[in-house]
Amino acid sequence: MFSKKTTDVFISRLGSTGLLSLVWFLSKYLRNLEENERTFKDYLQRAKDLIQESYEKYIENPASHPSLVIDHIRDKLIPKKDQYVRSVEREREKRELTRFVCLL
Repeated sequence: MFSKKTTDVFISRLGSTGLLSLVWFLSKYLRNLEENERTFKDYLQRAKDLIQESYEKYIENPASHPSLVIDHIRDKLIPKKDQYVRSVEREREKRELTRFVCLL
């Protein structure tokens, strides 16, 4: 049906297109992964700042209650619409915050 040369050209272009698509997909995936990591680190830093601020207020005035529940921190930092979308990140944040609080 088709000549050998036409078939080879078609296969090479199809392979090139597939390879470019794969590279595009991987770069998009890695960018998304980096963005999620930046978001996680930002939320974690803000949570640590809230905990540190609460602790400093307690040092200044021992009559105040220093405890902040981790879920309360989440409510203050993450918009309501994103709280349940980011459930995997939320579990990771809880582990990190718990470890940070234990170090205080």
